[in-house]
Amino acid sequence: MESSDILSVDKSPDSYDEYKFPLDEHYRKMAQEGLGETDEICQQSLTQMREWIAKHPFIGKCRTDSLFLLRFLRMRKFSVPKAQETLERYLAMRQAFPHWFQKLDPLDADMQELLEDNQFQILGQDSKRRTVSLIKLKSFNVEKFTSAHQSRHMQLLLETLFDDERTQIGGYVVMAL
Repeated sequence: MESSDILSVDKSPDSYDEYKFPLDEHYRKMAQEGLGETDEICQQSLTQMREWIAKHPFIGKCRTDSLFLLRFLRMRKFSVPKAQETLERYLAMRQAFPHWFQKLDPLDADMQELLEDNQFQILGQDSKRRTVSLIKLKSFNVEKFTSAHQSRHMQLLLETLFDDERTQIGGYVVMAL
């Protein structure tokens, strides 16, 4: 991985990425009708979130890229105060349970083996364009891995799903066996 591939956690960078809606008209319509998202609301909300993060006395490090912040804005239908509260809870959870969030590297040997076991799979999309995932809990190797491994592996999958704009807008379905 090159240094340019690493996402910044500088809460107040010199500049921010410029967001342009990358998906087709179907998703634009879903975002507008289901989430109240327009280009103007999106830009205003991103600016408000970034200003709030930069001034927040208890946030030391935080991604401020559009894709990350849109997770919270879309989850809360562009209610900035609710998105801020959700982001605070997310960051608090990362602090309270660091073993779930550290070493979320798909190239890590343990994560590689868990990924190869196909315990968690993205199956595609359903007719409503929701991302469909399968979790095969029964295939987890308890002889070799701990619940901390499983938590990290699940979090790796979730972080990946939550950074996918199709999932942010269309939602997801999880099936567990």
